[in-house]
Amino acid sequence: MKKFIGIGLFSILLSGIVFAQTPPATTPPAQPDAKAPSAIPPSKAKLYVDNTEFQFGWIPSDAYVSHAYWMHSKGEDSLKILSVRPG
Repeated sequence: MKKFIGIGLFSILLSGIVFAQTPPATTPPAQPDAKAPSAIPPSKAKLYVDNTEFQFGWIPSDAYVSHAYWMHSKGEDSLKILSVRPG
């Protein structure tokens, strides 16, 4: 029984060594189709936020706090905010 286990482990080890030495198949990188237009053109709208952080300092555990963040559209195109999710 030990002989069969030894032969099985040896064959697994040998096959692992053989496959580790085989170089991976190389395929040429796909060339982008120059004729296909992009689905959505990049937007020229830019969103600018004055302060991205706000330190509230010490607050009690049951306190309600809020802070307003001012955002400005400073791009060449109209800015459309379609959804907002917390962070």
